[in-house]
Amino acid sequence: MTCPLPYYLCHAAIALGIAAVLWPILGLKAGLVAGVAFYVGREFTQWEAGLPFDWKGLAAPFIVCGFFLLMGGIHE
Repeated sequence: MTCPLPYYLCHAAIALGIAAVLWPILGLKAGLVAGVAFYVGREFTQWEAGLPFDWKGLAAPFIVCGFFLLMGGIHE
């Protein structure tokens, strides 16, 4: 499956998807953290395998999930 958006935006969308699935079970904060942690682990294992470190692919989920964490904290 190919994402029609730039790859780093797809990373952010997948992180939000992980958060949406886990939100009812673990809560908003834990779901968002899990979405980001998925990409931290993914980038680390790819870096260990010899691929160059992908800052954009890691920064996009951090920024988007961080935004939702901040907005969630404002409304609590």
